[in-house]
Amino acid sequence: AEVPAFGGRSFMRRLAFASTAAAGGVAWLSQDYQSGPARTARSLCCGVAIGIDYKVAGRLPHGSDEHVAAMREAHERGAQRLLALCRAHGGLYNKLGQYLASMTSALPPQYTSTLSACQDRAAPVALVEVRETVETQLGAPLASLFAEFDDAPVAAASLAQVHRAVLSDGRSVAVKVQYPRVAGQVASDLGSMRLLSALAEAAFPGAGYGWIIGEFEAAAETPPPPPAQPPPHTRVPGTF
Repeated sequence: AEVPAFGGRSFMRRLAFASTAAAGGVAWLSQDYQSGPARTARSLCCGVAIGIDYKVAGRLPHGSDEHVAAMREAHERGAQRLLALCRAHGGLYNKLGQYLASMTSALPPQYTSTLSACQDRAAPVALVEVRETVETQLGAPLASLFAEFDDAPVAAASLAQVHRAVLSDGRSVAVKVQYPRVAGQVASDLGSMRLLSALAEAAFPGAGYGWIIGEFEAAAETPPPPPAQPPPHTRVPGTF
C-alpha cells in the first residue's frame, strides 16, 4: 500500500483524529499541570493543532493572496497557542517562550511579538513552598539559618526566585530558590520538546527549524545546580 504524503487527505484525516484523541486526553488531565505525561500530552495537542493549521494553509496556491493571508493567520493562531502552553506549564516552557521571543531574525513576527509576554515577571510560589525547599536543601529550620528572611521575593524568573535574607552575623545575602518540582520536570519537558521538534521536522522538512531546541538547551543551561550545603558562619549561602 502506498504511504500517504504529509499533505494528502488521508494524512490530514489521521492527523485530525490524532489531534482529537490528544485533546480528549488533555481534557481528562486538564487539572494536571505538573506530571510529565500530562505536560507531554498537552504539548503534543498544541503541536498537532499548530501543524494542521499550517498544512491547511499550505494547500493554497503559493504566493496567492489567499495563501499569504492564511499563513499570516496560522502564525497568529500558532503563537497564541504556544503562549497559552508556556503559561500553563511555566518553568522550562516559559523559558522557551522567552528564548523564542528573542529570535526576531529567525521566526515570524507574530511569534516573537506574542511570546514576548513570557518576559513578564513570573508568578512567585508561596512562602510555605520556599520554606520547605530551603529547609530540605540545607537540613535545618529557616529560623536557624537566617536572622531575617523576606517573605516576598525581590525577583521571580522561570525556574527560580530570589529572596533577601540576613545572616546571624548581620550580613545581607540573596537566596536563590529553585521552584519545587522544576528539577523533576526539566528532563521530561526537554524530552517533549525534542519529540515535537522531530515531528515538526518530519512533517515540514523544508522549514529548517530543527536546530532551535538544541540551541535552546545550550542557552538555557537547564541542568539544576547541585544541592547547597549548610553554610559555615563565614560563608554566604549557596544557590539552591
